[in-house]
Amino acid sequence: MLLRQCFGINDSNNDHEDENTLNCNVYHLARRLRRTKPNISIFEFLPNELILNLFEYLYCDDIIYAFNNLNYRFQLLLYTYEYYHLNFDQIIMKSKFNLIENLPLNIQHVKSLTLSNNVYSSTNIEQCLLKYPIELFYIRLQSLSFIPRDTDQLLYLILLLPNFQQLKYLLISQKLCTNPSDNIIKQIRDIILFEIKTLKYFTWDNESSFFTRMNEAMPIEKSTIEYYEFRRMNIDEFEWLNFHTINMKSIHIYAAFFYSYSYQQQQAFETLTCMKIDEFREPMNFQNLFKFLSFLTLLKQLEIKGLYCEENMYTDGHRWENFIQEYLPQLKIFKFFFTRWDRHINIEVVIASFMTNFWLIEKKWFVTCDHKVNEGILYIYTVPYMKNKLKYLTSCQRISTAKINDTSNIRQLILHEIKTKDIILKDHFTNLQSLEIWKISDDITYDQLNRFLNISSIKNIVFRSRINSNLFYDILKYNTTQISIEIGYNNLIEMLRRATSHNRRQIIVELKKIKQLGIDFWCVKELTEKQIRKICYLFSNIEQLIIKRAFKSNELISLLIRKLKHLSFLSINYSKFAASTETNNSDIRQWLIDQSRTKLNENNFICKWSEEQFDLWID
Repeated sequence: MLLRQCFGINDSNNDHEDENTLNCNVYHLARRLRRTKPNISIFEFLPNELILNLFEYLYCDDIIYAFNNLNYRFQLLLYTYEYYHLNFDQIIMKSKFNLIENLPLNIQHVKSLTLSNNVYSSTNIEQCLLKYPIELFYIRLQSLSFIPRDTDQLLYLILLLPNFQQLKYLLISQKLCTNPSDNIIKQIRDIILFEIKTLKYFTWDNESSFFTRMNEAMPIEKSTIEYYEFRRMNIDEFEWLNFHTINMKSIHIYAAFFYSYSYQQQQAFETLTCMKIDEFREPMNFQNLFKFLSFLTLLKQLEIKGLYCEENMYTDGHRWENFIQEYLPQLKIFKFFFTRWDRHINIEVVIASFMTNFWLIEKKWFVTCDHKVNEGILYIYTVPYMKNKLKYLTSCQRISTAKINDTSNIRQLILHEIKTKDIILKDHFTNLQSLEIWKISDDITYDQLNRFLNISSIKNIVFRSRINSNLFYDILKYNTTQISIEIGYNNLIEMLRRATSHNRRQIIVELKKIKQLGIDFWCVKELTEKQIRKICYLFSNIEQLIIKRAFKSNELISLLIRKLKHLSFLSINYSKFAASTETNNSDIRQWLIDQSRTKLNENNFICKWSEEQFDLWID
């Protein structure tokens, strides 16, 4: 609906088709729709190429929701578009799930599929595959991502992978209570590496090692995958993977265990051009790191984050310059973030080593030093800042070779114990999506913070401690996006209590505009009916509500459903199992219907129930 409004598109009553029309082919659909006079909008003057480019940025359900049954032109585009991204991990609304169930969609046009057991989604992998059997995707699917429930579901999906004829991208993400056995991991690895000949991109986002029993692989077995990502990897596994891959171009390791590096095999890395390491889980000797990198002579991109060191060689620009010139002559992109402990460090000397012609003119690589003098910690990193999450440093001395400390990559910012003097006006976070506030000085104004953060465009704000009521009000008032907030109940009530009567009324007006809320009762033993009614009063127009802890009475669920007229999603995280004589897993739906006083019926909601959590989606 939002897309329709933005581009001046109106629903056309003449263009609504019955269910049989959804199954007709494009030729008959075009003939039928040409007999009607379509509504013309500004959006319709755009060429098809631009509209199809827009589709690339949307998930399948968003496209159908925005453009289905508008007129014959858009209907034809929906039927002929061949690059749909069907993502069941993002759906939290029952209406979205219903929409996907009734999509006017040729399944052969789905090129990307994400299956998930996300607790905040109204569906799961099993339900998705009942609606869309996996064999329907064998012929043309190119990208598959899944987050299985358990080892059995993981293995079930893995065994089906060789049936996909065009699969190029595979992502497996999993958080299991028990890790798969070594035999199962080997079976999974052999299928992924050696039986899917079309696969080029593979991500294993899993705490379980992917390389158990790796010495049992046949030397002649080679993988065609070119781009890898792994949650964890040691040096022996890296060498093994290189040996068993024909053309490994890129590898991204989230946690590297390279401490015991010896490099006995001295094999060549003849194809690797990109390497990214997010974190070294063990201290890495500088000489060992250089020895390891010296064999990656074709690297064009190198990124190293999360390296903690006591050696000054890591922060010596001259050593890096000499090494790169000798061993990595093709390196075009070099990004790093190092943390060094040294109470006697001279940051003027450190930064001077990165101010040679090699760094500033030839490579155009710029470096910033943030020095926490009292703690003896130096953060040294390339600019632009390479991480997407930052805990803002207070009371630090900064020096840089860059004119502007580029923070455009940062999406999530944490402010902790910030005072006015800590705000460096040269920093400006222009692309933030999420802000987390822990203890911020009462004298900081909205204007000061906004010049620093551009708060008006932030989508999610988390308040971890008490905040000045005037600042809180201004944040809500001047935000131009549909903001989602998370706040502790006691902090909220304390802030309202301290506010003046006028300010309190202003804040309550803004709270009623909030559509998405997470509220935490971390220091409340048990929620009362009075507290629930208070939430319903303050956030009367809330659509999505997540309550954490302190929820013990099921009766309060029905109160929330009745009071919050616009509620479409409710998630309750129990501090302790809410035992109830009125409900159990078999009759929870009927109990909810009875207690909701006509708001719920058999067809307009989905619910999930466990000892730890209750989730409800309302159409």
